[in-house]
Amino acid sequence: ARAMDVPAVGGQGIRPLEVEAPGQKQQRLGKRKPARRWCCFSKRRVRLNGHSIAGWEPPAEIVAQLAREFDTSRDMPCVHEIWDTPGVGGKSRLLCGGLCVTGPPNLDTKFNVCAWTSVLTPVAFFFLVCGGFLWQHIAWLLVCTAVLFVLTIALMLATSCTDPGIIPRPAHQLLIPGLQERVAEAIGLKGQQGGLLKDILCADEDPELMAVLEPKGYWWCQYCRMIQPPRAKHCKDCNCCVLREDHHCPFLNTCVGQRNYMFFCGFVVALVGLAAAFVCGVLLWLVSEEPKQCLAELGICFRDKPHDGFLTIIGCVLVGVVGSLLLLLTGLGVFHLTLVLRGKTTREVLTGRITGEGATLFVPRGASLLHARETIAFPSLALHHR
Repeated sequence: ARAMDVPAVGGQGIRPLEVEAPGQKQQRLGKRKPARRWCCFSKRRVRLNGHSIAGWEPPAEIVAQLAREFDTSRDMPCVHEIWDTPGVGGKSRLLCGGLCVTGPPNLDTKFNVCAWTSVLTPVAFFFLVCGGFLWQHIAWLLVCTAVLFVLTIALMLATSCTDPGIIPRPAHQLLIPGLQERVAEAIGLKGQQGGLLKDILCADEDPELMAVLEPKGYWWCQYCRMIQPPRAKHCKDCNCCVLREDHHCPFLNTCVGQRNYMFFCGFVVALVGLAAAFVCGVLLWLVSEEPKQCLAELGICFRDKPHDGFLTIIGCVLVGVVGSLLLLLTGLGVFHLTLVLRGKTTREVLTGRITGEGATLFVPRGASLLHARETIAFPSLALHHR
């Protein structure tokens, strides 16, 4: 474990913990890359005895309790294996060994299923029913729709499974050597008051410090118990602070922030194109000879060719539904185009709270601060209570 020398904070002394030291195997593990665990169903989790951590304790106390209850006979865990520990992670899920970062379980299930159904059902009808006709008459439209479909799914998954820019909580920062400095740099306080190690050890707000930082756009997050940088926001659904958070999207079951906003905008554009291609293709199929004749004599069609009549009615319904969604998606796309041109986020426009300015799309995303696949190292810190 890596030791850190920390000055006293708020009248409370910091002294080394008397925690059982990890064995040589664990010390060697900190020098090599963590083992890859690709399957989200096979990852192990660290279970704490009796849920002894509530999550509101000072960060050093959370780390100390985690160190006391951790089974030192096993390998040191990775961040994604202790993410569920109160005070360390939020409600977001780190799946597939930390490769996938998505929203909380069960919260947005209905919206997420609705989104996938709205994409897959029309596309299946398009290719299975209209594909033969379009391939013979307008093959390029079929190819373009296939490309747009693949692009839509790829961007949808990229938005849903990418870290939106979650800011690690203080206890999380203490568990990864050097992470505190990287977080301080990401929030613009490296080497300054508010970005020092001693500033994350206290679980309470420092009024004097915040009086200096608030005019610059910083805020104290009462949920994560840490300083929140300008344009960041705490998402109550994911229970995390997110850099330049735009909004929480229930249809994608994730927050949209600094690191996945580009994917989200690309997803909206691709989806608009896919919906437009679908409406054009199905309308061309409906005005072809057989569907057109079936619509003209619907009763006879259902009597003689019920299968063709059923498909024709489904095509008409899907054109109406997807056409309505196309109008809504176009409006959403225009709204976000306006936001990009103005350099604003959805939350800033809707709430009126402006804490920063600058471009939101064509800017560097920055590296993920979670280090979800990195092995933790317990620092020798604990709060000495008087």
